[in-house]
Amino acid sequence: MFDEGLVDKEYITDKNFQKERQLLVTGKAGVYLSSWNIPAEYRELKQNVPDAKLVPLEPVATKYGKFGLYQEPPANRLIVFNKDMKDPKAAVQLLDWMIDKNWFDVRFGQEGVHYKMVNGVPQAIDAEKNKKEIIYAPEYAVLDQYSPKPEDFVIMAAQDPISQEYAKVQGESLQVAMKNKFRRDLPFNPTFPELSEIQTSFAPLAEEIETKVITGGAQYTPQWGLEQLRKEWKRLGGDNVDKQAQEWYQKNLKSN
Repeated sequence: MFDEGLVDKEYITDKNFQKERQLLVTGKAGVYLSSWNIPAEYRELKQNVPDAKLVPLEPVATKYGKFGLYQEPPANRLIVFNKDMKDPKAAVQLLDWMIDKNWFDVRFGQEGVHYKMVNGVPQAIDAEKNKKEIIYAPEYAVLDQYSPKPEDFVIMAAQDPISQEYAKVQGESLQVAMKNKFRRDLPFNPTFPELSEIQTSFAPLAEEIETKVITGGAQYTPQWGLEQLRKEWKRLGGDNVDKQAQEWYQKNLKSN
C-alpha cells in the first residue's frame, strides 16, 4: 500500500497528526482510523467537501476469523491525589459528588443555555456556542455515567443539518461496534515489572523495524521483519517475560 501511494508518505513524521487531520477535512482521505467522536473535523469536512460521506467500516474479516471492537469504553483517565494533600476526605467527597449526578451538568452545561431535555436526553441548543463554551468540559468530569445509545445521538445533536447528519453517523458507528460480539475472557492484561521494562525498550525497536518493512521496499520483507522482531524480543529477555505472562494467564483463567 505504501509503495503504491495508498498510504501518506509523511505518516512516519506526522507525530501530532496534523497532516492526517488535513487529509480528512479536505476530503483526500479514503480510510481514516479514529473514534466516532470527531464533530469538529466532520463539520470542517462538510464545509470543504459538501458531498463527502463518512461510513463506519465493519471489523476486518478473513478466513481465520473476524476482528472485534471494544464494547466498553477503554480506561482513559488517571486520577491521582497528592500524597501531601491537606484534606483527602474532601477529594473523595468531590468524586462522590461527581459520580452521583453532577457529572451531567459538568459535561453538558446548563439546561436552557447549552441544552434542553428531549425524551430524557440532553439536546444541544447551539452547536457553535457549545463548541466555544463547553467542548473542554468532559475533561473536568473525571467520573461520569455517560453511556449513550445509538438512537440518542440524533436527539442530543443540535438541529442544524450538519449536526444531525453527523449524529446519524455516530449512531451507525456505535451499532457497528456493538453488533459484533467477541470473546473478552480477561478484563485486563498482566502487569509486572519485567513486562513493563521490556515493553518500554522494545516499542521503539519494533517501530523502527515496522517502518523499514513498510517504507524500505522489497529488500525488507514481512518475513524479515518478523525475524528481527523475534530476535530483539529474545535479546531483551522476552522468553522469561513470556513465561511469566503465561503463568499469570493460567492462574487468572483458573480463578475466573
